[in-house]
Amino acid sequence: MTEQKHHRFSLSTGIEMDAFTAGDPANPAIIFLHGFPESHRTWRHQMAHFSDRFFCIAPDQRGYRNSSKPQNIDAYTADKLTADIFALADALGIHNFIIAGHDWGGAIAWSVALNGQPGGLNPAWAGRVTRAIIANAPHPYLFQRLMINDMQQRAASQYMRAFRDPANDALVREAGLTGLMRKTVSWDKPSAMEPEERAALLNDWQDRDACFG
Repeated sequence: MTEQKHHRFSLSTGIEMDAFTAGDPANPAIIFLHGFPESHRTWRHQMAHFSDRFFCIAPDQRGYRNSSKPQNIDAYTADKLTADIFALADALGIHNFIIAGHDWGGAIAWSVALNGQPGGLNPAWAGRVTRAIIANAPHPYLFQRLMINDMQQRAASQYMRAFRDPANDALVREAGLTGLMRKTVSWDKPSAMEPEERAALLNDWQDRDACFG
């Protein structure tokens, strides 16, 4: 496995963020955004594969692992999570980059990609995102349309409501995110990852600040 370097940044958005890098900083950069409720480790195989040609960066996003975990819901709006990624690029001295995202990280990657073009939230970001690689996260316009017009997609997306339902807070306090994931999406497939990776993920899911952040 390619060695990853750990960095800790105080971002201009006011949070502390851990990020892990692999490859030569002189190469084109890819920023990888993990999904919920994962970490930079999601991308360990991709970083190993691409680090000979790209400078690979995988943060633990706001609310995860040792990065800042503000407890106010308003701290997690898409504009703030998007700004974190441009601030991370600035902290690394990177202007142009490719954005890659999976799941909730894919949703944020769409926002980063769209706002990295002219006409986005911040004129200073325009033109900075050269490509976007999105997995398991449809274009936001398409997703909104399907939620209105496609009953099958609407039904398939109902698990997201459980993540937001305060009625599940007691379960999360008792069993961490593991309990919530098992209840809502029947999560548990030990054969899908290395035992040490699974153990590390389950340990991360016990951090109650991260659970509620």
